[in-house]
Amino acid sequence: MIQGLDSVPADERPTDSEVNTVHLAWYVMVGLGTLLFLLSVWYGLCWLFRRDMPKSRWFLRVASCAGVAAIICMEAGWVVSEVGRQPWIVYNLMKVEDGATANTGVRITFVLVTLLYLALGVTTVLILRRT
Repeated sequence: MIQGLDSVPADERPTDSEVNTVHLAWYVMVGLGTLLFLLSVWYGLCWLFRRDMPKSRWFLRVASCAGVAAIICMEAGWVVSEVGRQPWIVYNLMKVEDGATANTGVRITFVLVTLLYLALGVTTVLILRRT
């Protein structure tokens, strides 16, 4: 027998925003994953029949976006798994509020790492443009 949400205590039910977030992230994950798979099929078929990489502008445009699309797909999957299990870290054992860190230095580390990657990205672009 399937249990409905009314069998779960009100404080443990997902909010509308959590449900919508998981729903949208699921569509992004599955959609981009499917497009990336179709891109690999396109490449595979060209290689199988012509023994050469596709050289059309559309393939090159899509392939140049594939790396970013793969990261977005991975992050969307992470959102599905993390937001989808709220409010539990381990079901009926530990809630998120019990496992969240109280460390106040996390924001500082995040900002420093973000600035480091920004500096590395700018440096890489400058070096690539120079050569």
